[in-house]
Amino acid sequence: MIRCSLLALTLALVACGGGGSGNVNQPPTGGGGGGGGGGGGDGSQVQIDTLRFPDMAKMLDAASFDLPAESFTPRALALRDNTLYVANDLGAASIERYDLAQQRKLERIDGFNMDGTSEVIKRMQDLSIYKDRLYTASLSSNRVDIYQLDESKPRIVMSLGTGSWSGDASKVLVHPIAVAANEQYVFAADTHSRISVWKQSDATPANHKKAVKHAYLSLPGCGSIYCDVKLTALGDRLFANFSNGDTLAYDVANLPASTTLVQPVMSQNGISNRLHHGADGKLYAARPGGGIDSVNPARLPDSGSQILPAPDEQFRRIHLQGTTAEQNIGKARDLAFDGERLAMIQSDRHILLAPLRQVIMQSGSEMVNANEYQEATVAADKRTLMLQDGESWDTLTNPDLRSFRIDRILSGRADKQALHVSSYSAVPVSDLQIQARLKNGGPWFVLGRLDRLPAFSQLQLDGSVRDAVRYPRADGQGHVSFSGLNASQILPSDSFEVRLTSDTDSHVQKLGNFKMKWDISFGKYNDSDSSWRKINPLYAREWVIMITNFAYILNSPEYEHIWFNHKQVMGHDFYGNTGNIDAPGGIFKAEDYTRYWNEIMNRGGIRLGVTAMGGGLGGGDVLGIDTWFFYSHYFNADIGIIGHEFGHHFGGHDSAWANESFGLQRANLWLHQYFQRKGQLPYMDPDLNKFHLAPSDQLYNGIDENMRKPRPASDVNRLEHYFAENPL
Repeated sequence: MIRCSLLALTLALVACGGGGSGNVNQPPTGGGGGGGGGGGGDGSQVQIDTLRFPDMAKMLDAASFDLPAESFTPRALALRDNTLYVANDLGAASIERYDLAQQRKLERIDGFNMDGTSEVIKRMQDLSIYKDRLYTASLSSNRVDIYQLDESKPRIVMSLGTGSWSGDASKVLVHPIAVAANEQYVFAADTHSRISVWKQSDATPANHKKAVKHAYLSLPGCGSIYCDVKLTALGDRLFANFSNGDTLAYDVANLPASTTLVQPVMSQNGISNRLHHGADGKLYAARPGGGIDSVNPARLPDSGSQILPAPDEQFRRIHLQGTTAEQNIGKARDLAFDGERLAMIQSDRHILLAPLRQVIMQSGSEMVNANEYQEATVAADKRTLMLQDGESWDTLTNPDLRSFRIDRILSGRADKQALHVSSYSAVPVSDLQIQARLKNGGPWFVLGRLDRLPAFSQLQLDGSVRDAVRYPRADGQGHVSFSGLNASQILPSDSFEVRLTSDTDSHVQKLGNFKMKWDISFGKYNDSDSSWRKINPLYAREWVIMITNFAYILNSPEYEHIWFNHKQVMGHDFYGNTGNIDAPGGIFKAEDYTRYWNEIMNRGGIRLGVTAMGGGLGGGDVLGIDTWFFYSHYFNADIGIIGHEFGHHFGGHDSAWANESFGLQRANLWLHQYFQRKGQLPYMDPDLNKFHLAPSDQLYNGIDENMRKPRPASDVNRLEHYFAENPL
């Protein structure tokens, strides 16, 4: 069991407004009338949820420490008492210090004197703080130096290691690259694929450069100075995190004195390149793909294959002072949290400091009205049409400008300035509720009502989520309100999840049902590869129509029934790359159907494109099909090709994923025909995008009218027979 004490975190919050009988829900200035709802306290406000997010971030660089750019290479950092400590890794290394309250650098530490000897620091790879002590790992000095932090300037206590890579093995520390400490021990990773352990009781001035190692832990794969590893001590566990996210966990509750290497008790690949035990007691994990997560240490498992459980919080987006665009939090080389701010090394030369703000959601029983918006009153400079003729290829293929999640074809975001709504629907939608909830869950509430949203459009509406405003709950159970929003300068776009729903528009209801989480964008494929053609707005609009229909098919109860009853319905089992045989990678077992169903639903990114090679191309995040499908899919074409190329993400032509006659391609075609004949697909009108009527300069090939002939009524496929006989 992991034993650690959790420190209470208290964040100052701006008080929620209340009192009086005024109308708290003010109508927006850019939309029509309406809105309203009771203000003041009705005595029924109950806290139901909280959210933390990074506020406006400040960047520190070499100039912040009065150093030239080439003399600042931060490798590790720590926070304590409004002071930032940075391991500046140079030949002549230093501990840089920065006063966060006064926003100024402090005197650096580049060596010390002890026992009549002057010591310098050569190559500093790591530092960490435990209680009142600072521990530093100096690679070329072959030492771990320990400083006391109870004075205005850190005071040297002693060094572990002899300062040489040769000598008595029980005392020598060879090229330390990471350091951590807990109540009992000090841990230092070196370049001999091991972690040396000393007892804290031996870390005294009398033992300066003479302390004898107590134990050793095995650290496989760390046999050179290029090993990029960090150590984190948390209660009775020690974690070793490699730069690729691979993580080892050790039980260090009571290590016996021994020279035998103690093996890790748990390992997990690709989860975190750095862990940090924050001042609030939470464990913060830097993800190798970027972003920071937090976990309550009480939820960490004692054994098994999963070191980190699902996160309690995720921090993915950030605003940087002096810039206008929001950006992703990149991979953090190191991180720290002091109870107020998050510090991250984001590159070889830069450190980000971001205050963490907390917002409280409260619920009350009083019913209130939502604000009303009219699309026609939105100013011209607050509206954008997307995928329109003439839009540049660079815009189309920039995922920051043109992309959407398939389960949020109608979506939105809320920031401090406005409410933004977006539609990748190919037809106008109407009678919309703009609903939101905190990104970590909680009840949906109504930000406003919008009468209409044009096809392929974005609108910026006046008003956003604000303190002391009461918003009706979507479930009709009173209202919610917030406090703490006004204390922040910004609101990251992922703080709230926003969706658009409708009680009356059947098209909105179809689009709002999708379970899969695919990120759809348009790939930068171009004519330099003879298999591809540059996508233009005409093809992009039609691709949205086709991928929406495809998502509808895979989202349907019929397809789920087919998938989990594959042999009964299709006449054969699904099978992998080994083929239609009973062998590993062959015929699916029950667990394979479950596993791959989840992978289909959560496939991730898909980059759509136009191919010119007789069918299509797929694999990885690529999904391209040839030009004639863009108009013939309304009729009798083998639109199963989308399933085929989608399937190449999972398997080759020898599998049911991408076999012309079995599996996903055939099921997709037959279900497409089934829903088309029943009139249930989201898009069935070939005149909607008028692809077949487009001028020739927008088309890569002419229109073959033979491919625009409806399927004969006598053509009834296997699935149409099956569901007629076995209705769901």
